Amino acid sequence: MKISSAKHLPEIDGLRAVAVLAVVLYHANVPGFSAGYLGVDIFFVISGYLITGLLHHEGQHSGRIDFLAFYARRFRRLLPALAIVLVVTILAAWLILFPAELPRLSKAATAVLLMFSNIHFMQYSGGYFDPSVDVMPLLHTWSLSVEEQFYLFWPLLLAGCLVLARKLAWNVDRLLAGTLLVAILASFAYWLGNLTSNPNNSFYMMPARVWELALGGLINFLPGASRHQRHPSSPVRHASSIALTVIAATLCLPLDPEKYTALLYPSAALATTVLIYAIHCHSSSAGVQILLKNKLAIYIGLVSYSFYLWHWPLLSLGRAYYLGERLLARDMGLVVFSLALAYLSYRWLETPVRRKRPWPFSTDRNTLKAALVIVLTVGLLGHQAKEWGMARNTEITREIKNNSTIWGKERLTIDAPSCKEPKDGKELAPQADCRRGPQNTPLSVVAWGDSHAGHLEGMLYPLAHQAKQQYLLRSFGACPPLVDAAPIKGSSIQLPCAERNRLVLEEIRGLAANGLRTVVLGGRWNSYLAMPETNPAAITSYALVDHWQEAQAQRAPLKVGAAPQDTAGSLETLEKSLRRTLEALSAMNLEVLLMAPVPEPYFNAPHCLYRKTETECRFARQRVDERRNASLLRLQNAARGLPQVHLIDPIEHFCDQQSCRVQKDGFSIYWDTDHLTLEMGHYLSQQLAPQLPWLWAEPGTAQ
Repeated sequence: MKISSAKHLPEIDGLRAVAVLAVVLYHANVPGFSAGYLGVDIFFVISGYLITGLLHHEGQHSGRIDFLAFYARRFRRLLPALAIVLVVTILAAWLILFPAELPRLSKAATAVLLMFSNIHFMQYSGGYFDPSVDVMPLLHTWSLSVEEQFYLFWPLLLAGCLVLARKLAWNVDRLLAGTLLVAILASFAYWLGNLTSNPNNSFYMMPARVWELALGGLINFLPGASRHQRHPSSPVRHASSIALTVIAATLCLPLDPEKYTALLYPSAALATTVLIYAIHCHSSSAGVQILLKNKLAIYIGLVSYSFYLWHWPLLSLGRAYYLGERLLARDMGLVVFSLALAYLSYRWLETPVRRKRPWPFSTDRNTLKAALVIVLTVGLLGHQAKEWGMARNTEITREIKNNSTIWGKERLTIDAPSCKEPKDGKELAPQADCRRGPQNTPLSVVAWGDSHAGHLEGMLYPLAHQAKQQYLLRSFGACPPLVDAAPIKGSSIQLPCAERNRLVLEEIRGLAANGLRTVVLGGRWNSYLAMPETNPAAITSYALVDHWQEAQAQRAPLKVGAAPQDTAGSLETLEKSLRRTLEALSAMNLEVLLMAPVPEPYFNAPHCLYRKTETECRFARQRVDERRNASLLRLQNAARGLPQVHLIDPIEHFCDQQSCRVQKDGFSIYWDTDHLTLEMGHYLSQQLAPQLPWLWAEPGTAQ
C-alpha cells in the first residue's frame, strides 16, 4: 500500500535555500558568512523533521513501517545525483589532479559509496576547518554519510516504538516523543563530552549529530503539531521571526568557530526547530513567508541537494588546479556554474527517477538492485583512477631519474639501510641502520631533527664520502630537536617526539666521549609556531609547549593558537628550548651546524611544474621573508655567544631579491611543498663545503 506524505510546505524549501546558500558561500570564502558551515546543521534538523514525519505518518495509516519501501525511496532520492557527481569528479580529477593524488580520491569515493565518508575524513583530514580540506573534492559528503547512517537505525527505532505501544496499549505519540527526548539528551551529552577532548569526533560522528536530527523529529509531536490541530498562533508567529533572526546571526556573525562551538551549534539547531514548528503549524510570520516563500528561495530549495553535491567538487578541483589558491571571482563563477548543474540534475535526473520511476527504479526491489549496480560501477571507476594514478606516478618518477625535461635528473642515490624509527618514541632505531657514509669508517657527525634534518642527507652524504667518515641520522617527522620542549597538535602533546629527543641527547652524550665532532640540527622551524601552513594540503599546524613534563603532570589546558601556544608563545619557547639544546651540545665540546629554515613555496612544487613553466612556478621572496624572519631571529638569538654554534642560512641558493625558484640548473629543488630533493642537497654540499671545514673530525681523531 502506498502511503502519501504530508502536504508539501514551500517554506521548508525556502529554509533549505538558506541552508545551502550559507554552506556554499562559506565554502567560496565570501565575506559575511563566517559560520555558513552551520547550514549543514539546519539541513540535519530539516531531515529529522521530514523523515520522522514520513515514518510516523506511515505508521499511523498502515500500522507498520515498510523498510524496503523506505530504503528504496532514499536510494531514488539520493543515489542517482550522487553517482553522477562522483563520476564527473573522478573523471575531472583524472585530468586536473597530480597522479599521486588519485589514490586518495579513490579511497574517499569508496568511503562515500559505503556510507562512511564522515569517518574517513575524520581520520584523513586535520579537521573541517583545516586548510587541507580545500583540495579534498569529496569532503562535503561527510554530512551525507551522517544522514545515511541515521537512516539505518531510525526506522527501526520508530518501528520498535510502534510495536511496543501496541503491545502495552500505550499512546504511541507520547512514547515516540519520550524516545526522541532520550535520544536528544544522550546524543547532546555525547557531542558536548567530545567537544574539547575530541572535537573531530564531535563534528563528524553520527552519534554526535543525532540530537539535531531528533530535534527535527520531535516537532511532529509537540503540542499543536497534530495534522488536525494546526491553528495560527500569534506567539508562534513572533517566535518564527526571532528564530529566523537567530539563524541569520549565527550564520553571519564573525565568531571563531572553535571558540564559540558550544554556542553556535545549539543556537542554530534550536532556532531552526522553532522556525520549522511555526511553519508546520502554519503560524510563521509574514516576514518569514516573504523570505522563505518567494519563487527564488523555493527554486534554490528544490535544487539544494544537487547544488550541495556539485558546488564543493568544483571549488576544490578549481583550487587544486591553481595549487590551493583561493580566488573569490573564480570561486563565485564556479558557484554559479554548480547552480546551473544543479538545475540540470534536478530537472533531468532527480525528478524523473523519483516521480516517473524508469525501468531500473520501477519497483522497490529493482531500485535496490539498481543501487547495487551503481555502487559497483562507480567504485570500479574509482579503482581504475587509482590504478592509473599509481602507474602514472611511477612513470613520472622514472622521468625524474632519466633526466626529465620537467624536473631534471636525480643523480644522487643513498645506498644505506632504511632508518625506520619506532613510532612510540621509547627507543631509537639501531645505529647500524641509521649510519651513513663509507663502510668501516669513523662516526663523527650526528644529524638530528625533524624531516628537514632528513632532507639534509643530500648534502651530508657526498660530504661524508669526501671526508671518508660517517654520520648518524636521527630524523623524526614533526619533531624539532629541542630540549625539554615538545610540539603539540590540536591539544595533544606529541609525547613520542619528546621521548625521542631525550634519548637522542643521551646518545649524543655517549658518542661525544668517543670521537663525535659535530651535530647538525635541522628543523622546519616555522611549522611549530601556530601559523597557517604553506602547504595547501597540510593536515594541521603545530605549536610548542615548554617544559612539557610539567604541563603533562599539571594537565594544563593546551590548544594550538591559544596563548601560550600561539605564535608569540611558540617563538619564545623555540628560542629558550633551542638555547638549552645548543648549550647542552656546547658543554660536550661539540661543534654545531644550525640550519636556518629553507624557503617554502605555497604549493606543491612538482605539481606546479607538472602544469606550468619554471618561471610561472616562482614565488615571491617578500612572502618568504615575512614568514621566516621571526623564526630566523630566534635562531640567531639562541646561538648568540656560543662560538661553537654555526648558523648557516642557505636562502641565497634558492632566491634572488624578488623571487624564489623551484627548479635550478635543470633539477627540481623540492620533491613536495617544502622538502629538498637529493639533487638540491648535492648542490648545497658543493656550495657550502668551503664554509664547513670544521664539520668533520680530523683524520685519526674520530672513533
